This record gives sequence, C-alpha cells and structure tokens, in this order.
Amino acid sequence: MEWLTKYYGTDWIDFIGTMLGVYLLGNKKKIGFVFNAVAACAGVIMAILMESPAILFLNIVLIILNVRGFVKWKNS
Repeated sequence: MEWLTKYYGTDWIDFIGTMLGVYLLGNKKKIGFVFNAVAACAGVIMAILMESPAILFLNIVLIILNVRGFVKWKNS
C-alpha cells in the first residue's frame, strides 16, 4: 500500500484538484482555474519528489496558464 502514499498525497491533490477544476470550468465557473492552479502546485511538488524535469516544467506552465485564464475570464 506504500504506492498510495509514495508522494505524500501530492499526487492525490493534483488528481482531485484537476478533476474539480475541469468540471467547474465545464460548468462555466471561474473558480475552476483556481482548483487547476492549486492542483498544478501539488504537481510541482510531486515532480520534485519524482525528480522529473518534464513534469515540473509542465506544471509550471499549467500554473501560468491557469492564472492567465483566471485574469482574462469575463464576468463569471
């Protein structure tokens, strides 16, 4: 069962945050960007623990894109 907690829950935060974020954005809720950005922050920690530069870079880009989306979203 160690594989469930190997990354100290950051993988689960990433998974749940991303799913909630996508669901909320699909329902036209601006807060979905926040859930996605928080999930990507957990992804950054997980990438460091995994020692994966590609996943680290991906999550940094996702944080930037979610902040951009939140700022550019019109009256929602």
